[in-house]
Amino acid sequence: MCDGAVEVLSVWGNSVLKIFSTLSPKLTSDLLGLFVAALLFWCSIGSLLGTLPLYIQHVGGTPQDVGIVIGSFSIGLLLSRRPLGQMADKRSRKIVLLIGISVVAIAPLGYLSSVSIPVLIAVRAFHGISISALTTAYLALVADISPPNIREKLLATCCWWLPWVWRSGQLWGVL
Repeated sequence: MCDGAVEVLSVWGNSVLKIFSTLSPKLTSDLLGLFVAALLFWCSIGSLLGTLPLYIQHVGGTPQDVGIVIGSFSIGLLLSRRPLGQMADKRSRKIVLLIGISVVAIAPLGYLSSVSIPVLIAVRAFHGISISALTTAYLALVADISPPNIREKLLATCCWWLPWVWRSGQLWGVL
């Protein structure tokens, strides 16, 4: 099984190198910057999933409170998706990407300063804005700057590894 995974990664790596070797240095740099931003973003999001339930219980939360706090992430995501999508289309995808990165950088400070369940719910909902912003702007930016003849390959490349990064973030958060 491990050999199969190594083979898949090897084939994918060779394919990615082949794609990137055809791009201009500026485009390669822009795409790598986006990939690194997404990598750090998803590691940050994943790192909280193993520790946040324990923290919620530490501040006095019940198992039901854990579910409510974790689920409140979706509130921020759902309420912000449409306005951020419209902002990305009408103003700038980069601004929306920076909003997502800013929120994901600020939210952990909110968790650290929270000492009650209602505040944790609010912080978690605020944190949900980050996924809404980043996923909307990231994919749109990759599509915008990709040459049409390899756009689908670049979009696939920029997305397939994200669940792996998210999972590794969970491991780092527990360590």
